[in-house]
Amino acid sequence: MNNVQLSNILHIQEASKQDKLVIFVGAGVSTNSGVPMWGKLIESLKQDLPETLRQETDDLKVAQLYKDSRGYKEYMEKIKESLMCGKISPNPIHYAILDLKPCHIITTNYDDLIEQAIMQKYQQYYVVKRDTDLPYLQYQNTLIKMHGDFEADNIVLTENDYYNYSNNFPLIRSFVQSLFASKLILFIGFSFNDMNLKIILNDVGNILKENMQRVYFLTDKEVDFIQRTYYENKGINIVSLPIHDVECYLEEQSIKINNTGLSLKPGIALYKQLSLIKNLKKEKDLINYICGYIDSCKDEIRVLGDGLKYIIPKEEQLHWNYHSSGLQIFSPYIDNIKKTTKNFFWKKEICNPI
Repeated sequence: MNNVQLSNILHIQEASKQDKLVIFVGAGVSTNSGVPMWGKLIESLKQDLPETLRQETDDLKVAQLYKDSRGYKEYMEKIKESLMCGKISPNPIHYAILDLKPCHIITTNYDDLIEQAIMQKYQQYYVVKRDTDLPYLQYQNTLIKMHGDFEADNIVLTENDYYNYSNNFPLIRSFVQSLFASKLILFIGFSFNDMNLKIILNDVGNILKENMQRVYFLTDKEVDFIQRTYYENKGINIVSLPIHDVECYLEEQSIKINNTGLSLKPGIALYKQLSLIKNLKKEKDLINYICGYIDSCKDEIRVLGDGLKYIIPKEEQLHWNYHSSGLQIFSPYIDNIKKTTKNFFWKKEICNPI
């Protein structure tokens, strides 16, 4: 991992400490709970449309055509069924997001997985699902469902939803834009080709221009110089953490993780990335490093301790027990060694035996 990426991680850590970290959560996080990605959702809509529309490449148009031809009720039932509404639970990534202590979480997902994780970790985030929620903020931290919510019945998916977004969500839009001017924004669970990512950054960039802070985009992909320059010109810092590098640092710094519940490789990689971002230390803490190393070898140490009985002469009485302060040994042989080695003369005796 190069110095640029280490610097990116340290900037994210510092933003978390200063209560300035905002995490933007994309569909890739919910996928690890069984929610289909955008492409699969659109394909499921195409299956119920005429054959002539199966090759349509405009995803927003497909959603609009489905809604117009089937009606709102059937449209919503189809979306909820396709996205497993009410049938899914949070995964370890949701908890890892909360462990970074973001002051605000923004998501384009319609599900309630983040809300479930917040409740299970007993944290306080005021959930904003519609514009009318903003004037009644009860907590300093917020979860912004910027593309609506199933419960609020206001999801943003069709062509008209996106075109009319600024009119339907003016307060949420303004609030999110203000965060881009004052906080560190970290995008996770998005792909480089994610339509929502492009729309959001273009929308915010056109308004804030030079006042927009650079945002951070987390990926496990290696990004070449040309692409990196392309995204940097759009105000995006690429936090490229390939899984091999991440695993090396986790092992080197004795950072233990538990990714039980994740089966998809991208999800496991993302969870490890978030764990590294949270726990990475710029300089090694020697005490923690030694303790971590000893803990990893505790089984071997225990065997070596028991092996002392093969070193001490059989005729010597010996018994020992494990104690919180260490291995306690009771033996005349050991006691004699202790007395002998109390001063420096013992070295002469050992080095120059009679």
